[in-house]
Amino acid sequence: MVYTNSQIGGKSFYQSEPLIARLRGIIRDYPEGVGILKELIQNADDAKATRVEIILDWRTHKFKNLPDNRIRHVVAHAYANLITDLVEDIGKYQPQKFYEFFPTIKITTSKALEELHIFVIRLLYERNVIQSAVEHSEIKLENGEQVIHSTKWVAPTKIKVLPKSWHRKLVVPLSADEIDISEPRIPDKILSAFVEASYKIAEFKPVDLRNHLKMNQSLGLPLKNAPKASLKNRQWVIDMLGYCVEDNYQDLQGLPLAILANNYLEVFGYSSRNPIFIHTSEIQREIFADYP
Repeated sequence: MVYTNSQIGGKSFYQSEPLIARLRGIIRDYPEGVGILKELIQNADDAKATRVEIILDWRTHKFKNLPDNRIRHVVAHAYANLITDLVEDIGKYQPQKFYEFFPTIKITTSKALEELHIFVIRLLYERNVIQSAVEHSEIKLENGEQVIHSTKWVAPTKIKVLPKSWHRKLVVPLSADEIDISEPRIPDKILSAFVEASYKIAEFKPVDLRNHLKMNQSLGLPLKNAPKASLKNRQWVIDMLGYCVEDNYQDLQGLPLAILANNYLEVFGYSSRNPIFIHTSEIQREIFADYP
């Protein structure tokens, strides 16, 4: 007779192990060879089995014409679940390696599966499978209790991508303002796969930065007292100003990116000391330091 936990007064310890971690353990503990067969026989003996049958099937089974084309939906969900599980296994430690598991090309050997990559990408669009530079808090249920964990993994719907040439310069200042920028940058082939699936991942453009920073009042504050974290670092301010005009936009009014000679931060067009003089050398900075 089998008794339940409630019948014997027991309590479940909610022990679990990710499938990928278990498979990795099997590969690690049982290297290629007859070791795994010996373990299977040992397990059968422990279970008091009287017979063990091991069949090695060398046949090649058909896969070009599946019995039902709807199987691609089943395979797509299984594939998406696998990638989601890999976040905790590979993604947490090797995000670039993790991204290599994303399906990005069409399967040409099977008519039923040739659009598998599109189905998988669409399923992943709502899942936390992209690493952000920003750390978030999430609530998980452990042993029947809610526990707060920190994570950088978010859904593609929330992430923003910077151009390659600007990623290194802007990922830190933008993440300081809690803007979800992918870090590391999402590989181009994955970005293209989302586009092909009609689920494009948003790019953080110069206009987005201008809208994020824009103000309608004077500041006149030391950098350390700036209202946004991204404005407290001199080099960050310089880099953000460069990106704001990357698309040849010339109206700087409202952007708090003017560093005065005394290292105060001011808003273009709202300075109490118009006009703002932009020095072209360190000598000029020294001369006008007392006259910002």
